[in-house]
Amino acid sequence: MNAAGPIAAAVAATLALLGCASDGAGGADGAGAEIRCELGRLVDGAFVEMPEGGDAELTRGFQGYLLVVAALRIEGATPRKTNVLLRAAKDQDEPHDSARPGLPWTQQGDGAISEAFEVWLSPPLVTAFTGHEGWLEATVREAGEDLCVVRRAVRFVDDEVCMHYEDGSLDCAGAKKGGGAAP
Repeated sequence: MNAAGPIAAAVAATLALLGCASDGAGGADGAGAEIRCELGRLVDGAFVEMPEGGDAELTRGFQGYLLVVAALRIEGATPRKTNVLLRAAKDQDEPHDSARPGLPWTQQGDGAISEAFEVWLSPPLVTAFTGHEGWLEATVREAGEDLCVVRRAVRFVDDEVCMHYEDGSLDCAGAKKGGGAAP
């Protein structure tokens, strides 16, 4: 342990005693309110929370990439300019990390809903993920502070073969051809 370890621990303990611990409370208009973060997806513009152990639908990207389309809801804060670290893993494999800087949010009640974003998976083989257990995780940061971290156990499924295009559209019927779509 380096010399900063004990000092950082003492500062964190002091802040916790004073009620200033960085546990997701405060920040982004939170002003000490408890912040709750939920992982889910958007269905016809409405946020639908992903239950623990729920299905994560696999989607094909416009260049053959494999991804899960997700969204976040935060209660107790109104984020303005966030960076989101996304992580995904199946079975006991190492997680895949990606970041989404500047994720846009729409205010709703005492919180906000993010726009949809992609969690990229590798290898880009649907058969490598379908039916496997794993997890998805999002860490929402604003101004260098963690607002919240949410992790859900999931089962990767491929119920609907959809293509995801650069413009954000999904094609589950095979109607849209070309434009760099993967077969």
